[in-house]
Amino acid sequence: MMFKGLMAKAAKSVWDSTAPGSAPPETEATHDAPQSPEETAEPEITAADLGIQLPYEPGEGTSCAAACRCRWQVEIRWSPEHASNASFVTWVTASDTDVCPDCKQRGLDWHDVFIRPEPGQG
Repeated sequence: MMFKGLMAKAAKSVWDSTAPGSAPPETEATHDAPQSPEETAEPEITAADLGIQLPYEPGEGTSCAAACRCRWQVEIRWSPEHASNASFVTWVTASDTDVCPDCKQRGLDWHDVFIRPEPGQG
């Protein structure tokens, strides 16, 4: 069941990246019984998945170092400015009072930053 759900998500992802604004084709998985939350959660896209080199990793060059709880969030979405799907990144902080000043600044500097049009688009 999990494999079928993953295949349906992969097909939808390909469809979404090639036909913005179009409805995805029906898949057999859409007619199955409800899936568990683990199976229905969207897999998180990482910079490594896309071959994108980001300037630093969590904790690298920050005062919180190995205790860093921040992360990169990568999103692929339609960019009207580039007339294609594009990659955007955001530095997501832990959003509490324990965020170090370095990570707080990165959160301001790296909020929804355009990285590149996606290859094969536009």
